[in-house]
Amino acid sequence: MTYFFDTSALFKKYRTEAGSAVALSLIDETSNECWISELARIKFFSALFRLHRSLLISDDDLELQSNHFDASLPRYQISLLSPDILAEAEFLLRTEGRRFPLRTLDSLHLATFRVVGDPAWTFVSTDDQLNAIAETLGHRVLNPLV
Repeated sequence: MTYFFDTSALFKKYRTEAGSAVALSLIDETSNECWISELARIKFFSALFRLHRSLLISDDDLELQSNHFDASLPRYQISLLSPDILAEAEFLLRTEGRRFPLRTLDSLHLATFRVVGDPAWTFVSTDDQLNAIAETLGHRVLNPLV
């Protein structure tokens, strides 16, 4: 199977919390192909440093989780942003933004999935609003929290 992870789902592999077991099982299954957008790298570190600033993880945990993430990057197929992805993100905002609270980076994640993905792929996210948009557009969705 092929899965595309947004950052909310990807983060579950690196921090034990609700949904982590599902994310781990998908990512650690070597027969699965796992895709992320290059944005996931930036959003991952943003979330990690937010936890650190909030004193929810220590300096040592910050370093450990950063290194673990960096070391695991070869596990993922990483899609770079392209003009096609930017155009698709704008299209999504123009067509779905009236009905759904679609945020900029979420539109880019979903656009990446739609441009590089295949109808057989599954979009993996814990964001209910983003999942609702993906489902409305006919995509298969998996929420690790459900």
